Amino acid sequence: MTSITEVMNMEQDIIIMQDIFKFKQLGLDQNGRAFGQFEATGVRPAFMSRLEELSSGGFKRLIDDASMDQKRDQVRRMVLCTGRIYYDLTAAEARRSVDDLAIVRLELLEPFRTDDLLGAIARYPNLRQLTWVQEEPMNMGAWFHVKRRLEGKLPKQLVIGYVGRPERASPSEGYAAAHEAQQERIVQTALTGKG
Repeated sequence: MTSITEVMNMEQDIIIMQDIFKFKQLGLDQNGRAFGQFEATGVRPAFMSRLEELSSGGFKRLIDDASMDQKRDQVRRMVLCTGRIYYDLTAAEARRSVDDLAIVRLELLEPFRTDDLLGAIARYPNLRQLTWVQEEPMNMGAWFHVKRRLEGKLPKQLVIGYVGRPERASPSEGYAAAHEAQQERIVQTALTGKG
């Protein structure tokens, strides 16, 4: 028997899949059940890879901010993150008005490649602020893992800062509205550098 939670999760997955694929009914079988095929809708969420990206090239341990390639001298602040928070940061309205910020994604946390990250930092000659951003509470995400590996190896002018939820016993805010408010605070603080 399927629980209500499992049904709700399946419904969420189906809604996401409906955005990406559409079921084309071809007919009914002898029991009256529909059969057919799924066709791509052409909608591809930002977090999905293109087939070409999977079939050529390779895994990227670190993804630098391509939007700052021609403006590296202007960058004063760098945000490091991993996971879904990246999409919240890049989709935020405030991101469009910030021209001195590079957002760098760490796609591989272990084994941690300090040389990759120090190489990315070195490509920004005027960098003055480095911040780790995560949506998890401070004691649950990758913050301490990253901090421990970077301290003592960063250029003298840089100290790594933190933007995220404070330490908590639970990863959840408890209320959707409180979660959304905290998420907005995290994104705005990370993008503006003011908190």
